[in-house]
Amino acid sequence: MIELRVLGTFAVRETANAHGRDLPLAPRQAALLAYLALARPRARVTRDRLLGVFWPELPEDRARAALSQSLYRLRVELGRDIVASAVDTDVELRWDQVQCDALAFDDALDRARLEPALDLYGGELLAGFHLPGTPEFERWLDSERTRLRQRAVQAASTTAPHTRM
Repeated sequence: MIELRVLGTFAVRETANAHGRDLPLAPRQAALLAYLALARPRARVTRDRLLGVFWPELPEDRARAALSQSLYRLRVELGRDIVASAVDTDVELRWDQVQCDALAFDDALDRARLEPALDLYGGELLAGFHLPGTPEFERWLDSERTRLRQRAVQAASTTAPHTRM
């Protein structure tokens, strides 16, 4: 099982045994993992979409090779069963193998479990993280940061005690 923390500072941890271990990822692999985890609706993402988000400046053949290499690196670091993909079409995470704090946060809010959701909100999505040369990823990241922050603020304002001055 992989525990993915994207609210606050990025961290990925293998939790298959009692000790667990942190797994280091290169920035592009970390961004790709976060993007796949937060894809909405929770479904497969087309390879063409990933190429446009992460390798917009490369010719298509080189971008496809870069994506294949990044998926290979994720499988090496996280386990071969974490990422499922059809050779020429879609990519998705194996949800029975991944836990993500942002997904748990959204789920808790959707179930009106505000306090547990706020406990999960460890800060801004991928705090301090930027991936130069990927304007589409940066737009997506800004949009998701705003969406999650607004949900956290709304939950906090709902649960805050109303006091009179």
